[in-house]
Amino acid sequence: MSQKRIILERSFAATLDEVWELWTTKEGIESWWGPDGFRVAVRKLELRAGGVLEYDMIAVAPEMDTSWRWRLPTMA
Repeated sequence: MSQKRIILERSFAATLDEVWELWTTKEGIESWWGPDGFRVAVRKLELRAGGVLEYDMIAVAPEMDTSWRWRLPTMA
């Protein structure tokens, strides 16, 4: 079985500390994650090997009438 990798790259007009905060804290993720018309509520965030990110994506725009719950699979 081959290993799968995901590489994310993006340039920001921000300090490394500011970007780190956005990606590694409940408040940071909730402030930007998700498409327009939705808000995100982080339920569980464990930053470690084999950790977990669980969140609810909740519709706030009138034309959106559903919410999703997503859990990242455990990496072996």
